[in-house]
Amino acid sequence: MSHTHGRSRVPFSAGPFVVGFDLDQTLLDTRPAVAAALGRAAAELRVRVDVDAAVARLGPPLHELLAEQLPADEARRCAERYRRVYPAYGLPHARLLPGARQAVRAVHDSGGQAVVITGQSESTARHHLRHERLGIDVVAGGVWGVSKAEVLRARSADAYVGDHPADIQAAHSAGALGVAVTTGGHRAGDLAEADVVLSTLEMFPAWLTDAIDTARRVGR
Repeated sequence: MSHTHGRSRVPFSAGPFVVGFDLDQTLLDTRPAVAAALGRAAAELRVRVDVDAAVARLGPPLHELLAEQLPADEARRCAERYRRVYPAYGLPHARLLPGARQAVRAVHDSGGQAVVITGQSESTARHHLRHERLGIDVVAGGVWGVSKAEVLRARSADAYVGDHPADIQAAHSAGALGVAVTTGGHRAGDLAEADVVLSTLEMFPAWLTDAIDTARRVGR
């Protein structure tokens, strides 16, 4: 499934370009990893956490999700413990989503730079990317929602790929193309503001080729 929406500008310059990627549920299925590490952290601290409810809302920083269930101090302690146990108890459970490796390779093969901008802490994101050997050029962690636009602008990003409506808002706020994938908790209808909606990243290389060809035809 692929839908293109009505922004008319050419998405890429003819020269070097930058594509940003979200991490959770865009490049990686981290739900099993988050569940395992969060369950471990909660057990160690002896606090009651509805792990399934937190995992179902992945996107915002974990301490914000936990603050919906726990007092602020406990939420913060649980998030800190989660980060400490994640490499051992979470990381092994994460899996690349279909097409993720090919999408990053397509950016590099076309002469572009691939940047990850994620609400996960930078250290956790780097653990994942090293483990999967994705070859990401730049990692910015601890950035959520429209705040991602600041990183996109700083990197002069041409596009940002994510699974959440806030990812698309960040892309547009930075003047970048918003590319949505429906591999997270949001369906195509929820992502209607995106410039293009892909069912999986398996469709991304062909879309990227078309976008670059369009830019070259109009001489940008």
